[in-house]
Amino acid sequence: KSKVFLKYYHAEQLSRLYSDMVRAIVTIQSYVRMRLVRSRFKQRQYKHSNDMIIQELHRHPKFSRSNIDDEQLTKEKAIIHIQSCIRGYLQRYRFRRMKNRKPKATKSYETAAAIIQKCYRGFVVRKAYHIYRQRLNTQILCFLQHIELISNEFFTKTVKTNYSVPFKNLEPRPINMFLNKTFTQRISQYLFPPSPPLPVPSPFSMFSPPLPPPDAPTLIRPSMITSNILIGRGSRFLNGTE
Repeated sequence: KSKVFLKYYHAEQLSRLYSDMVRAIVTIQSYVRMRLVRSRFKQRQYKHSNDMIIQELHRHPKFSRSNIDDEQLTKEKAIIHIQSCIRGYLQRYRFRRMKNRKPKATKSYETAAAIIQKCYRGFVVRKAYHIYRQRLNTQILCFLQHIELISNEFFTKTVKTNYSVPFKNLEPRPINMFLNKTFTQRISQYLFPPSPPLPVPSPFSMFSPPLPPPDAPTLIRPSMITSNILIGRGSRFLNGTE
């Protein structure tokens, strides 16, 4: 019962509808292809026209490399000429102002010599003071480094000897003068270290204050913590507990 029996005019009508649909589809496709081809052709034509314009401009003598270089050189020459004219005008204006000024009374040779000597002395003293400041900064830096080394050494020794001892193990010991003298020398070394090395003397030492001799002791004011530690260690050493 699923079969459909069509008459001849129904089959002819369906074939006509099919042909109309195919014709419409082909027409739409042809219009779409024509549109795409036209757009591509216009783009290619536009690009070709631009290329032709660029080539024509490149071939034109006005836009040649030599002509552009000549124009740039002409601009630079014009700029240089304008600058030279402005400089000349400014110099002439200054010269005219100097010329119109009233001539001052000429100073004597002695006054001129005194001014020259004053300027030279000031230059020499400033240079000598600069060298003196450099030497002083070097001495301060050496002194601080020396103090830092001594502090580090003292701290390491303090840390190494910082351990607890039972009270039962302590025994009385007579005071030895030799050990007492040795400990006094150590304390004096910590409190009064040798002076740092001096820099090389400069030829302008005559303008700087005299420096202390190398053998002169450098006085250092120890801190309260360092003094208390040294006094405690000295008392323990003399009592025989260390």
